[in-house]
Amino acid sequence: MAELEYHKVLQKCWDNEVFVVQKPTNIGMVSGGHKVKLNLQINGQIAKFGTKEYKQNSNELIDKIEEIYRYQFERMT
Repeated sequence: MAELEYHKVLQKCWDNEVFVVQKPTNIGMVSGGHKVKLNLQINGQIAKFGTKEYKQNSNELIDKIEEIYRYQFERMT
């Protein structure tokens, strides 16, 4: 099966109230931003708390968010 376009994956997840939320590890201002952890929110409730920290706006963070959404999409179909 060909890989589904990412925007369609996002739309289905969002329509089913599945969101990946970035949670900063610290508060305040810092150059480049604080590291973040990812939480999985389903129907307004945190379903899974992330443990790994990611640098804000990094390719690693973007790839991980896409991976989580694609995994949740597969679970819905």
